Amino acid sequence: MSVIIRQEFPLGRFHATPWRQSVFDAQRGEWPPSPWRLLRALAARWFQFSRETGQTDSAAIQELLTSLASELPEYYLPAEPRRGPAIRQYQPTSKLAWSDPAKGSGAVKQCKTTLVPDQYQIVGEEPIYWIWPGLKLPDDQQLLLAELLNRTLYFGRQESFCRMIIAANVPPPQPNCLQCETTEPDAMPPVLAPIPGQPLRLDSLLANTDNPLLRNSPVPPGTTLVSYRMPVIPERMANHPESVLLADVKYLQFAIGGRVYPQPERWIKLPERIRGRATKRFEECFGTDDPRYSLLVGKATGGLQPLRDHQHAYFVVWPEPDQTLRLIVWRRGEPFDSRDQSVLSEASEARISWREDLCPRDLKDSPENDKRLRNDPWALRLVELPAKTPLPARFVGPSRKWESVTPFVPPATRHARRKNGKARESELPAAICARLVELALGQTPQVEFISDAPIWTKLHESKAARDERRAKGLTGSLVRPGWKLRLTFAEPVNGPIMVGDSCHFGVGLFGATGQ
Repeated sequence: MSVIIRQEFPLGRFHATPWRQSVFDAQRGEWPPSPWRLLRALAARWFQFSRETGQTDSAAIQELLTSLASELPEYYLPAEPRRGPAIRQYQPTSKLAWSDPAKGSGAVKQCKTTLVPDQYQIVGEEPIYWIWPGLKLPDDQQLLLAELLNRTLYFGRQESFCRMIIAANVPPPQPNCLQCETTEPDAMPPVLAPIPGQPLRLDSLLANTDNPLLRNSPVPPGTTLVSYRMPVIPERMANHPESVLLADVKYLQFAIGGRVYPQPERWIKLPERIRGRATKRFEECFGTDDPRYSLLVGKATGGLQPLRDHQHAYFVVWPEPDQTLRLIVWRRGEPFDSRDQSVLSEASEARISWREDLCPRDLKDSPENDKRLRNDPWALRLVELPAKTPLPARFVGPSRKWESVTPFVPPATRHARRKNGKARESELPAAICARLVELALGQTPQVEFISDAPIWTKLHESKAARDERRAKGLTGSLVRPGWKLRLTFAEPVNGPIMVGDSCHFGVGLFGATGQ
C-alpha cells in the first residue's frame, strides 16, 4: 500500500524560493515542491494541532515525519507548467531611516524597504500528487497526517494558497516526475530532501534560517539536494501538443501602464520591442527550426522568405475609451500554445522605454537597462490580463462601418504613378486598401478618406533593410505617408481589420463604429 497526497493551488500558482538561493537569483522558483518543505509544513501545523486539541505528546509527529522522510516521494506534476512574471513587492530591511529627513519635521525612525521579486510557477487547476509507493502508515499516523494536511492552508510563501488531502478513494495518475542524476539532460534544478535511510534530524527541521545550525552549512544537516526529471507529457499531448494544449487561445492581452504614454505615431515602438524580446527568447529555448517560430516572426523556415497569407502574430497597441492603452497579440490561424505564451509572458516582464535616447538599442533588453528605467517617467510596464478577458468590441466588431485607428500606409512595393508621372488609379491608397481588405475578409468595402492630408507614419523596418538604408547614407527612422480612411461594407463584418505596411505592428488598424 502506498501513501498519496493530493495538493491543489486554488490561485493556480506555487510561490517558493529554492534553498540557499536569493530571490533575485532564483529566476524560476522551486519546482517540484521539495520534500523538506513538506516536512517543515507538517511540523509547523503540528503546533497548531497541539494547541487546538491539547495533545502534547510529540512522539506521534516524530514518528510520522520519520516515516515520510524514510523514502523520497515520486510526483505527478502538471506536464506544462510555466514561470509567471515576477511580482515585485516592497519588504522592510534591517536598516532604519527617518520618515522625513527635513529638519524639525517631527519624523520618526522606520525600516527602509527594498523591492523584492516574487517568482512562482503557474500550475493551473490540475492537482499535484505526492506518491510514496513503498510506504505504509499505521492508522494513527494516517489520522494525524489527515489532520495536519487539513490545516495546511498555504505552501511556500504565504500567498501560495493550497489544499492538501490524502488521496484514498480516487486512484491517482501514474507518477511522471521521478528522481534522477543531476547530470542528466532532462534533470530539473535540485530540491532539498531528507537523506533516505538516515535518522531524521528534527533539530535542523525545526530550526529557523538564522540558527547557526543552518547558517553555517550549505544544506541543513541530514539533508541533500535531489534532482527530478522533467514531467513526461502524456501521449495524447505529445502527439498533438498544439491542438490539445491551450487550443482555444487565439489572443493574449496586456494592460499598458506608465506615467507618460507615447503619442500615436510612436505606438509602434512597443510592439517592435515586445516581439523582438519574444523571438529572441524563443530562439534561445526552442531554436529557429521550430515551426512555431515562423508563426511568431513571419519568416518561413530558414528565415529568408516572408510567411505567406499573414498567418503570423499581430502585435497591436489598442486605445481604450478612458485614454489608457492595451497591447493585443493576435493570430489569424494557429492558436497560441504554451511555448508561445511562455515567451510572450517573459518578454512582457521588463520595463520598456519608447524613447530611443533613453533606451539605446544595445541596452534595451538588458537587466542593467531595466534597473536604470525604474524611475524613468517614460518607461512602460505590461501586465498580462486573464485569458478570459474579452477583446474590445471595436476591435472585433461586427459592424458595417470601420474607421482608421492608426493610418493606413500602402505597401512599399506599390507605386501610385507611372514613370511618365500619370496616376495609376488601381494603385491609389483607397484602391489598394479595398483590395487588401477583400483578400483578408472576402468582402470589398467602399473606401473614403476621413482627411485628405497625409499623416507621416513611422513604420517597422527589419535590421537588414535598416542597414542597407544606412549604407546609402540615409539616417533617422523609416517614415512614409499614411491616410485615415473609412470602410463601408454591404453587410456587417467581423474584425480585426489590419492591412497595409507594418500591419503586424498595429499600423493600418481599423475600429468598428457600431453602425
